[in-house]
Amino acid sequence: MSDLFTSNCMSTGRVLLGTGRLIYDNLKKLLAYTLTSNVAEMAAMMMYIIAAIPLPMGALTILFVDLGTDLLPAISLALETTESSVMTRAPRDLKQHRLFTNQYVTFFTAVLIRIL
Repeated sequence: MSDLFTSNCMSTGRVLLGTGRLIYDNLKKLLAYTLTSNVAEMAAMMMYIIAAIPLPMGALTILFVDLGTDLLPAISLALETTESSVMTRAPRDLKQHRLFTNQYVTFFTAVLIRIL
């Protein structure tokens, strides 16, 4: 792997660029799946913390249900192969296409500060 970084061959740079885009795409899909599939559990925990409504399941039970139902789909998303159009796309704009924008970070920070 270290030979890839020290090589001056143009095809090596193409491989590295394709691999980087694959990792970014898979990470984006994985985060979207994980956050959307666990909204019900997050809402239940937030209601427990904010309004002191009792939990329908304990924290460990929720963890085991998540491990049993989310693990295999998440692994399959993370190991997805490269799309055929990955190298024909234009480079992404770093200010617009980010995994976490400032709005997300600000929102989650405010929620955490509110909880604590």
